Amino acid sequence: MTQGLKFEKNKENAEDYQSPKFFSFILTDQEGGRMCCSCLIIKESPIYPNIIEPLKAFNITNPKQFFVPKAICLISHYSFVDAFKTFLKSLFSIQFSKTPIPIERYICNFVNEIPVPDKGNILVEYDIGGKTIPFYIPVDQYSPYASTIDIEYTFKALKCEEVVMSIIQLSLEKKILLVSRFKSLLYSVATTFTSLLFPFKWMHVLIPIIPDEMGQFLECPFPFLIGMEKRFYKNAKDNGEIPEDVIIINLD
Repeated sequence: MTQGLKFEKNKENAEDYQSPKFFSFILTDQEGGRMCCSCLIIKESPIYPNIIEPLKAFNITNPKQFFVPKAICLISHYSFVDAFKTFLKSLFSIQFSKTPIPIERYICNFVNEIPVPDKGNILVEYDIGGKTIPFYIPVDQYSPYASTIDIEYTFKALKCEEVVMSIIQLSLEKKILLVSRFKSLLYSVATTFTSLLFPFKWMHVLIPIIPDEMGQFLECPFPFLIGMEKRFYKNAKDNGEIPEDVIIINLD
């Protein structure tokens, strides 16, 4: 749903507010197929005249105090979340360097020319910005696949007993709602839970980060594992949109 153009203000200069933020999410199609998405959020000054001029109507004398969020996403059938994170951050750093190679060439090379490794046999390594990114697919991998970091974050957010009880509830095909302020934590816990079900596979609704506009999915009659940002959860709870049979897991 279109929500218009969003501007945020920095106390000093937008040029000083360049730290990118990374998170991942999953898209599920009607047949249950899943796509893993890795997203890097960057903030840029509104350098385009057609954006700067309307700002002056709001008595904004220094447009550099404002920045516009922009997202760069990688979508894949394979859960290379850590590798994609390194690639996107390296791509972000390269744009500030004096390399004669256009940024589009790096993207084309990565997307079209790097082969996908065979399951369990080949390790593909990709070099960018002085970093080597490994790509490896375990034999028993199915999407999504929890990395060591995902598992570590999960057990930092929850006690061992809470993790065990959550896996039991998933095994019983209950409705699970994860709540956190951090998008990356929602994804890590959701992928860890589904991976810990192995050798079983979660076949129901899986939405690690649900948009506010899709809150009606919480009223569906079948099992799900859904993650929701805390700001959206508060609104849904106040409006009575969360059914009583949904199990809430607070990760903060």
